[in-house]
Amino acid sequence: MSAQQDKYPRLTETVSLINQVLYVESQEFEVGLCSNKMGESIGSLAILQFAFWWGLSVNNTLPLFCEAYDEVLNDPEGTCHPNIRALMKLCTFGEVYFTKAPQLQSELAVIDALWEIRDTLSPNNIADETNCIINSIISKLNNGSLRVAMKLGVEWFTIEQVKKAILLYFRINGNYVVKSNEAKFSQYSEDDFTKAGVSAVSNAVARFGSYIAPGVILMPSYVDIGARVESGTTVGTWASVGSCAQIGKNVHLSDGVGIGGLLESPQATPAIIEDNCWIGPGSMIGAGAIVAEGSVVGANCCIDIGATIVDFKTGIITRNGYIPPYSVVIAGTAPMRDSKHGLHEKCVIIKAQVRPEVRNKYTAEQLLIP
Repeated sequence: MSAQQDKYPRLTETVSLINQVLYVESQEFEVGLCSNKMGESIGSLAILQFAFWWGLSVNNTLPLFCEAYDEVLNDPEGTCHPNIRALMKLCTFGEVYFTKAPQLQSELAVIDALWEIRDTLSPNNIADETNCIINSIISKLNNGSLRVAMKLGVEWFTIEQVKKAILLYFRINGNYVVKSNEAKFSQYSEDDFTKAGVSAVSNAVARFGSYIAPGVILMPSYVDIGARVESGTTVGTWASVGSCAQIGKNVHLSDGVGIGGLLESPQATPAIIEDNCWIGPGSMIGAGAIVAEGSVVGANCCIDIGATIVDFKTGIITRNGYIPPYSVVIAGTAPMRDSKHGLHEKCVIIKAQVRPEVRNKYTAEQLLIP
């Protein structure tokens, strides 16, 4: 591991994720009055090109620099990280100049063109080259080298071209009877499971095109195409992880948990469970919802876009599907808006937000005790 990776692991991961999506060509570039020669500041170049391609504001771009941005904030009069300091002085991202504009990685760029003619594609009308490109993207999802959504800095970004590729994959394959030997692990030998580092109990099904990281335990459950389950996570009995859902590291999905899938529309954010979360039995996390790192969600909670979320301490009500980091969440009821008859609706209550050290000290069950 390089010194850069040692000092800035989150920044290194951010640049690596961007390189999966964008073709970042070494080039000269300028950030305000700060000039960078060919081959210099490759990490800054990747982040700035992603921001340019995505249309981010300066304020939304700065957190993508992770630990390096924190260093600048902690030393405002210093000289380290000149690109970040120059960016902080700019009012608009239009004052960043590249020799060449950013481009999508070649396969993803082709997907946008194919999407425009998707109605003409079918199992009987697909060029071999096109078929190879679509299948290559699905294979990359399957082996984990590509993903549907990624967290850069503090924000999640959905790569709509990857979701489009999945939808095109369905179109070019048409409807057919799926045989048992087409599931992800159906042809695995004992050696294959050892190499993969995955434990899959009988009747656990992961569809080809999903990524199951080493150290995952799958009880009899289902993981759909495009979904990603990171290392150390347990997927409980009869739990399901829907298409494109993103499940972080060391997550516990209890029995009967449902994580919603979402393919249409391509730009929409899937359900996301960040690292070190615990989701209680029978809970449903819908598409677009984000359960942030370290949170504990009690039994039978339903969280999606539009669900009523009540902060117990402040009484503030939100309906954005977002559970803040290290929250302890339980199911409850709340008065319905504008109800003339005293009606109540199902909600979830953020009982508390705990410090990381408290979360690590107590079990999820202990934190949920009234």
